[in-house]
Amino acid sequence: MMTWSLKRQILYGAGALFALVLVLAYPAYLVFHNEPTCMDNNQNGTEEGVDCGGVCARACTDLVAPLSVEWATYFNVGGGMYDVAASIENKNAGAGIADLPYRFILYNESGAKITEREGRTFANPREEVVVFEPKLMTNGKVPAKVELVLGSTPEWLQASVAEEKITVRDKVFSGKDAKPKVTATLENTSPNEIRNVEAIAVVYDGRGNAVGVSSTFIERIKGDGTFPASFFWPLPFVAKRTTDVCTAPVDVMLVFDRSGSMVGKPLTDAKAAAQLFVERLSSEDQVGLVTFATDVSDPIDSTLSFSHGSVRDAIGKIAIGTGLQYTNLGAGIEAAGKEFTSSRAREGVKHVIVALTDGVATMPENPKNKQDKVYPETFAALRAEEVKKTDTLIYAIGLGREVNVPFLKGSIASSPDHYYAAATSADLGRIYGEIIEAVCKEEVFTTKIFPRIQEVGA
Repeated sequence: MMTWSLKRQILYGAGALFALVLVLAYPAYLVFHNEPTCMDNNQNGTEEGVDCGGVCARACTDLVAPLSVEWATYFNVGGGMYDVAASIENKNAGAGIADLPYRFILYNESGAKITEREGRTFANPREEVVVFEPKLMTNGKVPAKVELVLGSTPEWLQASVAEEKITVRDKVFSGKDAKPKVTATLENTSPNEIRNVEAIAVVYDGRGNAVGVSSTFIERIKGDGTFPASFFWPLPFVAKRTTDVCTAPVDVMLVFDRSGSMVGKPLTDAKAAAQLFVERLSSEDQVGLVTFATDVSDPIDSTLSFSHGSVRDAIGKIAIGTGLQYTNLGAGIEAAGKEFTSSRAREGVKHVIVALTDGVATMPENPKNKQDKVYPETFAALRAEEVKKTDTLIYAIGLGREVNVPFLKGSIASSPDHYYAAATSADLGRIYGEIIEAVCKEEVFTTKIFPRIQEVGA
């Protein structure tokens, strides 16, 4: 039988042996064990590929969608120089590129290279990236094609879509026929200062083709602050033509006066003329209807729609209300403008309002002074100005002798040429026909401003 003394010696010996094993094993563990890293050329740990995904900064290339070039174009800016620009789309919500090299190449009609220029940019997650290079010299050679070549092996980094920090407001486009200019206010919606902002303005024609690009660099925008941005071009824009100048789609809102003075033949003729206007629109056009008297229709008579038949039906149902009905032109224009901010309105197409009235604006009342007879026209002029700032054209029709022609021509219509006088309601069919021809032929340019801040890899 084993004595207690022997048992104790065995226990002590086993403990000493275990301690010796630990002392010898730990250094060996440190020497031979390698923790997973993002640079060990192995897929381990939480990685989704070799040294990518998981805890690694790099995204796995085979798990991201490649960048797509949406368009690339060039613009003659005079003096033998050309601007070049392109739109690149990053469709990935979880990956971006901190350093993206690119190269523009201009070719002549026979396909020979004229010149090229290299640059670098970045691509945040889910971002449309507009790259722009100004004033490429061609030594008198005329380009016929431009190509954008992206770096073949950009490094994708894991990133998430950032909240929008800069919004664009108060956008104004002027000088279309001479030296175009776009001004806007960039607003920093975050409490923190934002530095190194590149703002790029793109001008599109009625078919959605880019016809001009300009950029500006802003060193800093204070937290919750604003910064005025301006973009300039040396020559008028030239829309890209097709064989049919009337193929550009359009979104049109008809603003229609149903005040008491429209009763009888004026209303009948106006409805027939407006219905004919809708019939002449193409299947690619959207149209809607807002009517007004003392108040605007609520909800509006017809939202923007490709269903032209339903809009014609809505026009046919226009009726004069009971009791005294005044003229609230401003409310009608305001409601039409709001429809262009809805999800139904399309970007990159012409936005047009055709407003018909037969009298002086008499509503709304000034809430602070009901005797103020000028307020209704002031209200309408302000609403029209707000709508025009969104690149919307306003055609104004004054019916009869009671309208304030200088007001409609100078404060409501987009220009004096956008005002039409109808001596009698019998003239409305002809006038609506002239307007639809003008809408079809007139080149309308829209602008979009891209404020760019590098989020990925920053």
